[in-house]
Amino acid sequence: MDPVKNFGFVTVSAGYDAGATSIVLSSGQGLLLPDPVVDGAYDLVWYDDTLYPNPASGHNITTEIVRVTGPAGTGDTKTIVRAQQGTISSIKNVADSTYKMILGVTAKTITDIPLIKLDDFGTPDDNTDLDFSTARHGLTPKGTNLGNYLKDDGTWSSPSGSGDMTKAVYDTNDNSRVDTSETLYDAGGNKTYANISSEIDTDIATHAALTSTHGASGDIIGTNDTVDGGAF
Repeated sequence: MDPVKNFGFVTVSAGYDAGATSIVLSSGQGLLLPDPVVDGAYDLVWYDDTLYPNPASGHNITTEIVRVTGPAGTGDTKTIVRAQQGTISSIKNVADSTYKMILGVTAKTITDIPLIKLDDFGTPDDNTDLDFSTARHGLTPKGTNLGNYLKDDGTWSSPSGSGDMTKAVYDTNDNSRVDTSETLYDAGGNKTYANISSEIDTDIATHAALTSTHGASGDIIGTNDTVDGGAF
């Protein structure tokens, strides 16, 4: 969003045409406005205070919104971009008229609000008002720091079952693999390396036996297999 400042109300010297992009404020009044470089650019409503003391009355006549883009600092000379937010660039040189600018709320002030990023806000309160649930979207609940996991109903839960899943148990000698002296865990309980190795050997032997029955090793359909009594 654009920078803001209380009482940002200034007087502009007269004598500007519709294409002027540099203006001078009354002496010292640059201090009443933000620094357009440090704080960011901002919009001002520029109007004829003599003919239209209510700026809205001069809409599409002399009242105009301009954007201040520089220079750095809070001096009285400002660089501006004309005809902002759908307003019309107009001449500001009517004799005996006083021209003023005000840093106030415009349509852009409101339409910029949804564009604010969440991480640009301050630190949130420690409450659950906006946490998500099965009934609504929302924010992630505060963590528990206990190793719990977040369920899709918005609550935290501890992992069920047993067995220690830490590296200290499965890789006691820290060589990045499970050795014969270390243990594995599955849903059926703790098993040693030897148990798992034996089961794998059994599976291999069973597969080999099936291959011998249905054809030579590596064949998808063996040479001794038949379909409807006919040999391949």
